Amino acid sequence: MSEFLISHQQQPCSLSCFATCMAMLMARPAEAVREHIHNSYREKGLSLGEVLDSLELPFSDFKTAGRNNIDKPGVWVAAVPSLNLVGIMHQVLVEVLPSGTWAVFDPNAGKEGKRFYVAGEGLDPELAVPFTSGYTVEAFISREDLAAYRAKRSSEAAA
Repeated sequence: MSEFLISHQQQPCSLSCFATCMAMLMARPAEAVREHIHNSYREKGLSLGEVLDSLELPFSDFKTAGRNNIDKPGVWVAAVPSLNLVGIMHQVLVEVLPSGTWAVFDPNAGKEGKRFYVAGEGLDPELAVPFTSGYTVEAFISREDLAAYRAKRSSEAAA
């Protein structure tokens, strides 16, 4: 069993990386979350913070002009240059375990012919690109807050 709280999902379409990252946080199917969040985010121009607030998911946000290191256990929401669409930003999650082990959850990983970010060296050097720099940290969710959020949503669904 993985120690990671995040389970990887692939984005349903080329512009649904944000909704897929939210689905991974929520532990819900990407397509269902895409229908709920994608239009609000893309068409209404909601910010990441507004979406996380609407989900009632506690988070810390960051000033993009600052130095934002991914340096403590939890889930980090990062914006990175797209490896597949020129001039477009792409959303990924980076989860750091208490042991310091980390992983990148890129919604493009595993999609045929699509390049994607990985922690360290990738298994497929033609498609996997090490996540080293060029990213912007947008939000941080602690492991405790994410677990509590999921437990609350699970109990609400059961009621």
